[in-house]
Amino acid sequence: MVAEAPVLNIEPIPGAQTDFLLSPARHPAYIAGRQSGKTWGGVVKSFLYALNHPGARGAITAEYYDDLTDTIL
Repeated sequence: MVAEAPVLNIEPIPGAQTDFLLSPARHPAYIAGRQSGKTWGGVVKSFLYALNHPGARGAITAEYYDDLTDTIL
């Protein structure tokens, strides 16, 4: 028996975050203020890219380790 994949209900913030997620640009940018959903948008865009491009590689980086652990991990 094959288990069904869970359904994810993703609802981005209308405006810049939605534009970023739907952008077909090779290098889209989401430049916004604090707590505007940049990390969430980046994670979702990366996840959707990985789903649509099996075997793709990527990296999430930050200038300082503390920045990475505070926002991503």
